[in-house]
Amino acid sequence: MEPYNFKRTFNDPITLYTIGKFTLPFGIGLMRAVLFLLVFGLMFLFRGFFLAIGGIIPGLTLVLYGGIPFVVSHYLLKKDPQGKKLLLYLYDLIVYFFGVYLPKKKYANDTEIAYQNERHVTFEDLPVPQMKINERDGDKHEIANTNQDDLQEYDVNKVG
Repeated sequence: MEPYNFKRTFNDPITLYTIGKFTLPFGIGLMRAVLFLLVFGLMFLFRGFFLAIGGIIPGLTLVLYGGIPFVVSHYLLKKDPQGKKLLLYLYDLIVYFFGVYLPKKKYANDTEIAYQNERHVTFEDLPVPQMKINERDGDKHEIANTNQDDLQEYDVNKVG
């Protein structure tokens, strides 16, 4: 007897057949209903724009408020973004958009680059100590702390 694969069972969407006291002749996916309401709410926030477009042709407002949320929710449910669940993908997209894209942050090796967006950078004067000139050899361009021996030294023992 082979084991039962629960992946298909757990990936099936929650389907609503009754809403309150009303019984529907067909089922509506809960995720689709939530996405429909979210898009509808977003459209309601910008209702001035959609009412202006809907005023061009009589009845276009109903098509806009019914069609756009239906099409967007259908598209988002059919899309399988990078193997993630839809809510996690939308959450990651919002975090990226508001946390990285809008502030225009730059990253290198998973760390944020500091001072990347600075327009004016000022440098402070650093006092450099003067080195003594080696006057023993008479050459004024030689510095006293240079190694002047031509002896070859090994880093490892000759035997080992």
